[in-house]
Amino acid sequence: MASLSNKEINATLTKIRTEYEKGAEKYGSKIYNVNSFNDRYREALQNRQDLSNFLIVEIKILEDIKTTLRDRELERQRKKAEEEKAKENSFMNKVDNMIEKFKSATEKYPLENMHPKADHEICHLYGAFKELYNCFSVIRFFSCGPTSDYVVETAVKDYDNQFQKFIIPIGESKVPQIFSDYVFTLDNGDNSSRAEQFILKESGFFLHSFIEKMSNIKQLALKASSDGEIVLPDYLNTQSPRVYKFFKGKTKEEMYDATIAYANAMINDFRLQSFRKDGR
Repeated sequence: MASLSNKEINATLTKIRTEYEKGAEKYGSKIYNVNSFNDRYREALQNRQDLSNFLIVEIKILEDIKTTLRDRELERQRKKAEEEKAKENSFMNKVDNMIEKFKSATEKYPLENMHPKADHEICHLYGAFKELYNCFSVIRFFSCGPTSDYVVETAVKDYDNQFQKFIIPIGESKVPQIFSDYVFTLDNGDNSSRAEQFILKESGFFLHSFIEKMSNIKQLALKASSDGEIVLPDYLNTQSPRVYKFFKGKTKEEMYDATIAYANAMINDFRLQSFRKDGR
């Protein structure tokens, strides 16, 4: 290779030093060590080394530095991609576990089919309300009567009425009022997400209010009810064998607490914690 002129040598020296300076700003002076280059250059001058060959070697050193940095960056990106993939897989596993856990939680409630396209969560929620009402009907059975407290009887009758929109089929759809818009959207092939959200919201509002009221009147209800063993009504064994079997032989307080616990479980299992009205 032909030797470089002094002008070309100076231009190349300037270019090399500039690359070292810029590289040092970005990657640090340990990687782009311009002082080390200057030492090698002085040594080359002292040894009367061919500067053209010297600069070719130095340019190769710079290229090797760039190649090393590129390889490091590619390795960093590869590791980052692997970590993100692992995080994504971990997250998806958690989501799958949550979905499976939620599915298991809601499936413990009775299933009430309301439409061929209805989501199982909504069908289980319907079944849960019917079973909760059967629990509540036992409270109503021993809380309301000739010796009942006026406050208790008023509250129980109020919530008995409120329950109806969750459990009594109405209209052509033959589903309770709270589920009627949902079934209507399914019949028409519309997006049912808004109707589902309405059901969950109203369910949460009702359950929180129900728990608060039943807890507030508990002592009055137990005090005012007649003494003696509770003989469960025969219709309960037909309507809800699970409730009948569970309540059989229980005390009034145990039945009362179990009803509140059931409502609380519904809130947790159907994720209704955030649906709560203040002041109710």
